[in-house]
Amino acid sequence: MNPHDISAALRKKGSSQRAIAKACEVSTSTVSHVVHGRGKSRKVAEAISQVTGIPVQRLWPASYEMKKAA
Repeated sequence: MNPHDISAALRKKGSSQRAIAKACEVSTSTVSHVVHGRGKSRKVAEAISQVTGIPVQRLWPASYEMKKAA
């Protein structure tokens, strides 16, 4: 997804990158790097996914592969 779409999805749920940073105990720049695809943090990605209701595989398809059913 586009970084602006991710930020908008957070806002729609009443959250923000700052709120994610606080919840994950990381800097806001760390969250920004994850949102923009310049860095990776599974903890941050999962927090964003949980708040937005969007799977991490859809948020960052190049970074997180869809799990295939066995």
